[in-house]
Amino acid sequence: MRQILIALGTFAFLITGATAATHPIMIRGKIVTVKGDDLSIKTRGGKTVELKLAEGYSVGTVKKASLSDIKPNSYIGTAALPQPGGVLKALEVNIFPASQRGVGEGSRAWNLAPHSRMTNAPVTGMVKGAKGDVLTLTYKGGEKKVLVSPGTPIVMDEPGAKSDMKPGVGILAFAAVKTADGSYKAKRIIVGKNGVNPPQ
Repeated sequence: MRQILIALGTFAFLITGATAATHPIMIRGKIVTVKGDDLSIKTRGGKTVELKLAEGYSVGTVKKASLSDIKPNSYIGTAALPQPGGVLKALEVNIFPASQRGVGEGSRAWNLAPHSRMTNAPVTGMVKGAKGDVLTLTYKGGEKKVLVSPGTPIVMDEPGAKSDMKPGVGILAFAAVKTADGSYKAKRIIVGKNGVNPPQ
């Protein structure tokens, strides 16, 4: 089963310390070591990078959810692939808590898979179909229809703590900025818990 996000606070799109000469990056992988606020991460491409947590950083986790947890007007984020006819096919779905309603609203290019898009928006329609449920997501200036097939990973965001950062768990670092010494810095991370990991 595809590893799950965020974030998706996922899925929060926080950019810290970026300048015109730096470009925010998302780092996906597994934690190798934790030393204070410094983490060693093996990325999904097999490279090991060093990540420093910025002052005031926050940690989130995710827990497994299901389609029945998505209600009309739920605020969700979904990474999805374009399909013929303009429908998007969900790779994963993240249900945001009320406190994150409005975070990252809209639809944009994403890097979970080639040509994927991230759409964060309220659910304004739900229709059952032969291949799954089609959700209508409406945001300011646009609308997307997203097919959620049986087996699509669905998660809910939960608050995390520094103690959740452990060797071997999955990690997604948002808006990491590369520093002069070659390491990365991030203010928002999502880590795995109870066998559920951020998207890889």
